[in-house]
Formats: sequence, C-alpha cells, structure tokens
Amino acid sequence: MIDLITSLRQKYEQFAKFFITGGIGYSVDSIITNIGIFLFDIKPLYIRIPAYIVAATTTWIINRNFAFRTHHRAPAPIQWLKYLTANSFSMALNVGIFQLSLSVLPSKAIWSPQLAVTIGSAVAMFFNYYTYKYVIFAQKLR
Repeated sequence: MIDLITSLRQKYEQFAKFFITGGIGYSVDSIITNIGIFLFDIKPLYIRIPAYIVAATTTWIINRNFAFRTHHRAPAPIQWLKYLTANSFSMALNVGIFQLSLSVLPSKAIWSPQLAVTIGSAVAMFFNYYTYKYVIFAQKLR
C-alpha cells in the first residue's frame, strides 16, 4: 500500500511540475503572441511560430532541470534535437488547433487570439507530457 501511495505521489508530483513548466511556457508564448499582434500588427500565424519556438526552448530548459531531472539525462545536444523533433509535431498540433479556433471565434474580439492560444496549448499539453515522459526524458532501462 505504501508503494502504491509513493508511486501515485511521484506521478502526480511530476505532472504538477510539468504543468507549472507548461504554465511558464504558455505565458512566454502568450506574451510574445500578443505583443506581436497588438503592438507590431503581425499576423497571428506569423508571430505564433517564433513565439512557440521561444516557449519550447524555455520549457526544455525547465523540464530538463525540474520536472524530469531524476530521469535519464542524455547529452544536452541529443536531447535537445529529440525535444525539437517531438515539439515540431506538438507545434503543428498546437498551431493547427490555434488556426481552427480562430476560424470559429469572433474575428474582431480582442480575446479571440488569447482563447485560441489557450485551446491549442491545452491540446498539445497532453501530447507533450506523454512524449516527454516516455521518449525525451525516458527512464534508462536497467
């Protein structure tokens, strides 16, 4: 019973750390997206890609050193390439959902881009968690 409780605690603790990290990445993504749209009049899709890359870089550093730090640590360049590869799929999913959301949300509403970022990020979050846990930061087999 104690092993089960310990296992559940570790699992939820790791997800909580991942979630906090994702919140930081989401904030970076949202801030850059909104600055690009509202201060520099950049089209939403054009600003989303660099915003997402900066956010992904931020979350890789934090995930590597916080949420998944007890996992096997591949050399940083190799892990970064794996992370970028996984994030290219996640980015496509995130940006695709973002664009789809923008197409159905009111186009003139100031809150539409933010809600679209939120929806895209939420969908990509679950893809990312399992990809990071079982591929990028996977436990080394003994």
